[in-house]
Amino acid sequence: MMDPAGFVRTYFLDPIRTGSGYNMVNTTAYALGFVAFIYVIFEGLKRKRITVERFALAFAPYIVLTCLVRALVDIHVYPRSIFTVSPGIYGTSFIVTVISIAIGYQIERVNKTPWDKASAYIGTVLLLMHLPLIVWLRPMAFAAIFGLTALCTLFVYQVVALSGREDLLVPENVGVIAGQLLDASATYIGLAFIGFKEQHVIPNLLFNMAGTPLIFLPVKAALAVLVVYVVDKDVDDRQMARFVKLAAFVLGFGPGLRDAFQVLMAG
Repeated sequence: MMDPAGFVRTYFLDPIRTGSGYNMVNTTAYALGFVAFIYVIFEGLKRKRITVERFALAFAPYIVLTCLVRALVDIHVYPRSIFTVSPGIYGTSFIVTVISIAIGYQIERVNKTPWDKASAYIGTVLLLMHLPLIVWLRPMAFAAIFGLTALCTLFVYQVVALSGREDLLVPENVGVIAGQLLDASATYIGLAFIGFKEQHVIPNLLFNMAGTPLIFLPVKAALAVLVVYVVDKDVDDRQMARFVKLAAFVLGFGPGLRDAFQVLMAG
């Protein structure tokens, strides 16, 4: 029987250290951890009486920054460590966001600038500082990812509209759909045309069954529509509904943008 230290090393630390990808054990653990993390954040926002809208504004630049930094790790601009690759980089990003929000509150006291805007300004400056580090190796493939995302989002929009469910097509729901389709588009182009390898367990099983990563597009679209449908139907608390949708958006947009940056920069 494997000892606890060996278990942690085999299923968690070694995949992070070697970049070998995910397994069923760490995938399950990370999924459960993410759900718990989301719950704690939402409860914290409620306790502090912070709306999801203000939190999203403060958090937005850090999503893009995290994706870019993660891609820069792959081209060795930043060292690979538990704090700069998944899942640790999300904890790092959250800590940086919390610090910036705390600074934003101090700025609000001094010159009345709203704390969420101050936090967003700080994140935007940090992001702009990283833009010169981008290596424009495959700009056409990078653009193709966003073009495919837009086309697929428009197609799903039309299908939902023709089905008579225009009520689902509010901007926040379309954002969830687009975010998930960005992930699918980046994955498809990276695997089919660039030669990247999928590291996640469930997508690999799906691709092996279908014989093509193209299957990710309709699957992601269907899941996104299902999520927004269930949330709109079953979640009465408006702030909770918006927070769940924000989490669903980040789960798609974050990996998708990270993969897009990797397609752009990785050799």
